[in-house]
Amino acid sequence: MISEKEEVIANVELVCQTICNTGDLEHQLSILEEELGMLVDMVQSRINENAHTAQDQEKYQKRYNELVERYTNKKAEYDEVAKKDR
Repeated sequence: MISEKEEVIANVELVCQTICNTGDLEHQLSILEEELGMLVDMVQSRINENAHTAQDQEKYQKRYNELVERYTNKKAEYDEVAKKDR
């Protein structure tokens, strides 16, 4: 065991660096948070537009549903990355 001591230490240090390096995941989470925020703003904008402007409700509902679906998919992606960051 003593003859392999340095190799074992090097391997343990590499594992620690790999496990503890969350910088990439944190950056990815930050980007996803920004995208989620933009989607929330877009949904809110559509709701406000619909409340103040007469428009075809089928077209409105279609655009609204598309935005909600995009948000749902992005939130699932965010949750998946957040799990990895723990």
